[in-house]
Amino acid sequence: MKNPYGVTDTNAAARGEAGTGEALTGPPLMDMHIHSSFSDGTDTPPEILDLVVSTGVRLFSITDHDETAGCEEIVPLLRQVSPDRRPAFVRGIEFSCRDELGRYHILGYGYEPEGGAVTALAERVHGFRMKKLEGRLKYLRETSGVEITEQEEDELRALRNPGKPHLGALLVSKGLSPDLSEAITTYLNPYHEEQGYISPGEAIRNILEDGGMPVLAHPWFGDGGQHFDSNELGARISRLMEMGLGGLECRSPKNTPEQSCMLLDIADREGLAASFGSDYHGSLKPVGLLGHGAVPEDFERVSTERFLEFCRRRALLR
Repeated sequence: MKNPYGVTDTNAAARGEAGTGEALTGPPLMDMHIHSSFSDGTDTPPEILDLVVSTGVRLFSITDHDETAGCEEIVPLLRQVSPDRRPAFVRGIEFSCRDELGRYHILGYGYEPEGGAVTALAERVHGFRMKKLEGRLKYLRETSGVEITEQEEDELRALRNPGKPHLGALLVSKGLSPDLSEAITTYLNPYHEEQGYISPGEAIRNILEDGGMPVLAHPWFGDGGQHFDSNELGARISRLMEMGLGGLECRSPKNTPEQSCMLLDIADREGLAASFGSDYHGSLKPVGLLGHGAVPEDFERVSTERFLEFCRRRALLR
């Protein structure tokens, strides 16, 4: 099969930077949805890079929830990988959004961090998350009678992106639940308090402002806990396209093959780009296996080529 990635950094020489090489050989593996320990993944950026290289992934992105620090940590590490093994990397982020019509996860690829719009929005959401953490801690103490030490609270506050998986893991470690899923369902999901949120339009607008591509993550499943029929899916995509949506995540772990093909058909027809990702979280949240993104026939799609063309321009080492 023809190498689908081609030249991944056409501007590297002009910038005097290390490029990723013109001839990316090996299997056409791409994984554009990976979470690190900067959000709710368990693997650090160095561990993710080691895994990417060892599994033969040739194009990848770190897409932490509302967080860019993992991307910035991994960029200098890429320079330490030999050119013949170095994968192409595109900066990413996953914004958790909602509005009066539902919940959405919007992926942002290839944004310029110097632009400041994406990082400013991430900082704003971080404030929401920290306020929500305090509300959940209070709820666990006062409603559920959970004893959480001051040290444990400080460790949670020190995280860039504390959320349900981190609190759930703490509850499991205390023997209050047998597993993460039950801990979240029993102790955390009953807590409801409005703490602020961003709309999908805001996420799309800020990603575009920084030169990135906004992509709808796991379109059939909203924020991961929903399931839409084809009519609902079409209406959501049409509405987001009016806001500037650029692509769809066409393969993700929950999809059936039929659902993935339908998304690819929509992307081809509507002029959208097709992205692919495993939603890898490491051991904390067994969602997908790193590297399980696209399949060979996906590279024959015009929507996939749209995404790869964008990545050829935006796979930068800074």
